[in-house]
Order: sequence, then structure tokens, then C-alpha cells
Amino acid sequence: NFAVLQESTYDAIKVADPSAKVLLAGMGSFPEGYTNSFDTAFEPILRDLAGSHVDIFDFHWYGTASGDYHLRESTRSSVEVLSHIRSALASDGFPSDLPIWMTENGSYTGMPVGFTNQTERQQALDCFKRYIYPLSRGVQRVFLAWGLMEGYGNPADNGYFDNTGILYDGIGAGDPGLGVRKLAYYTYKKMTEELEGADWSTLTNLHDGVATDYLYLFRVTKDGAPVHVAWWDYFREAGYTNGSNKTITVSNLTNAVVRAIAVVPLASAGSGVQDYATAFQTTEYPVIAGAASIVLGVDPVVIRATSTVHAVLARDPASLTQSGQVETPVGDQAIHVWNAGAGAMDYDITTDQPWLTVSPSSGTSSGSATRHTVSYATSGLNTGTYTGTITLTATNSEAGPLAVNVNLVMAAAGLWRDAVDVSGGWKW
Repeated sequence: NFAVLQESTYDAIKVADPSAKVLLAGMGSFPEGYTNSFDTAFEPILRDLAGSHVDIFDFHWYGTASGDYHLRESTRSSVEVLSHIRSALASDGFPSDLPIWMTENGSYTGMPVGFTNQTERQQALDCFKRYIYPLSRGVQRVFLAWGLMEGYGNPADNGYFDNTGILYDGIGAGDPGLGVRKLAYYTYKKMTEELEGADWSTLTNLHDGVATDYLYLFRVTKDGAPVHVAWWDYFREAGYTNGSNKTITVSNLTNAVVRAIAVVPLASAGSGVQDYATAFQTTEYPVIAGAASIVLGVDPVVIRATSTVHAVLARDPASLTQSGQVETPVGDQAIHVWNAGAGAMDYDITTDQPWLTVSPSSGTSSGSATRHTVSYATSGLNTGTYTGTITLTATNSEAGPLAVNVNLVMAAAGLWRDAVDVSGGWKW
């Protein structure tokens, strides 16, 4: 008789305050078998209510940081939970514009009982997506749960909800201490700084790569100007390797330069954030013919127009992969460096591995790109995969330092053969 309770409660609230909004709350909460649970336990209540005594429908949504923010069943990815809920509401007589809220939403860090391990970074980037994506699908309000700090029921049992907060509670193995901020804390703060006050009725999903390239692009209006949000679900990409990236194009831009601000700090954990003002990677991109090509790595970015008149360090590509055989020279590659902003820019290039060099190791640009040769000193290297980083710095640039991630794969020595055509045959 839950519908009876909803009706009587609704009527009492309206007598006390006719302007109050009453939720039908709490359909939860994990992606596995969600619609079956909904149809069994919740839809009969909607049917009994027959389109009345509900001002706002509320559901809860949890899961992992590996794409569950899509609001799809994890065991049946073709089943869109939000569409299923809306269909049931319409069938049971509720208006098509009935507001939908998510008063509980989130993921976790660590390894709760029954779940795989997730890092602070995974939780942080997922936290951001769990706001933007549902809002783009018409959900009106999204709330983080279970609150800012970890802990639910008996925190010592290490259940799922003991790990969903964005502040540590000081309990359990590996917990760094009561009140220590996770990366998601800083992501939440950055998200509100960049997007608070936006007109969410204008939020548009410009590119949804859930079944294609795993790239996402959104646009929302804030203070009369467009703000874009973009990310790449790298964990769905077959063959993804650490440091890989993808590019997405933002079109219909009017400024000369846009700034992409990563929403997860550079630090590997929240405890490593020392200076919030410099904690986030910021990269500026030139706008050419009304479009900018934004390079996406692991972290989502907020993209805003900027009227910069300063130098902006830029490079291409963002990563290099080379292969060869031991005891055999490996061919050179190249990177291009330029000033995507204004004025003259001096820059330096360093590497962190003795087998990796860049020549020349410095340069000056007022807009034109300079080619720098990347060389590999492989003598003495054994078989295996080697990683290194090329770092570009410019003291007067608004962007940077920038990195070029390098992967060098050395195979076992083989027999190199030169083929020569001799009288219609081949001599080896």
C-alpha cells in the first residue's frame, strides 16, 4: 500500500504548503537488472497512483567508474534506464514533462567488498560525467551521495557506500586519514567554479560516442557565452595504452583561442594537491576557420573562449611510438612546436631518458612551427618496452609545460636481409 502512503502524505504536505513539491523517491540503485527491479517493485506503485500525487520522480544511480554514468543496464547495454522510466511514467498517466531528479548518484574509491579496485582519478572523472551526462538527458537535478564524507552504517565492514564519499573517513586499510580530500573533491569544486550559473536548459549533446568513437562533446550557455565540455571514455578503447589520446573538433567558435581546463588535478591523489590554483592542466588551442581541435586524454575538460594576447605553447603530436631491433639503429622521428598565441615565445625541450634526445633542444616561435628531430640511442638496450617523456616549457606561455609521451619497443635481434633483383631472380 505504498501508493496510499504517497497519496496521504502528498495531500498533507499540500495542505501545509501548497507551493511545496513532493517527490516519489528512491528507486535504486545499481545498473545490474535495474529495469526488472523497477518493473517488479516500483512500476505497480506508479500504476496505482495513476498519474497523480507526484510532482517530481526521483531515482538513484550508482555502479562503477567504467561507463555506468551512461544510465544503461550493465548486463544489457542496449537498455536505457531513463527511457524505460519515462515510458512507464507515460503509460501510467504522468505528464511527459514530469521533472526527474537523481538525489543519489556516485561511485567509489578503493576496493569495497564485492567490487574491483578503483583509483581516486577514476572516481573523480566519473563524478564529473555523472553530472553532465544525466543533465544532458533531461534530468533536472543531480545530487552526490552519500554525502561528502565516506561512511555508511558500519564503516568497518568496507561496503560499497563506505567508499563513495569525496573525503576519507579515516577507517580501513589504506585510508590516509579523517578528512583527507580525494581528487573528486577538487573535481567537484572545479566543476562548480566553471559551470555554476549556466543555463542548463541550453545543455546540448553535440557528440555522443557511446557506440562509436567513445568521444563526447556538450555545449551549455553561461553568462551569454557558450561553454563546451568534452571527454573520451578511454577505458572502452580497444588497445588503449597509458598516455594515448584522441582529438575532437569544436566548431562554430568566434574567438581566436580557446582554453581547455582539465577537471581532475594533475596529482595522483588528493593528498598530493598542494596549490589548488595550479593543480589543473590548462591548454590553449588556436581557432582556425571557426574550429579548434582539442586533444583529449584521460581527464574531461571544460572549454572556454579566451581573449588571450599572450604566448601559448603548442606541440604536435602528443605522443610517439617507435619500434626496432636490438643491435640495430632505430630511425628518427619528429615533433613540431609553435606559439599558438601572440608575440614571441622562447621554449626549451628536455627528456627524462638517456636513450631519448631531441634536436634542437630549444627554439623561438612567433606563430610558425619548428621541426625538432627525435632520436633514439638504442645501443645497449635489451628487448622490451621503454617509456620516456619529452617535456616542453616556455616561461612566457599561458599553457604548459606540455609533454610528449614516448613508447619505444625493442624486439630481439633478427637477420636483416637486402634483396637485389638479378636477371629476373632474387639474390639474398
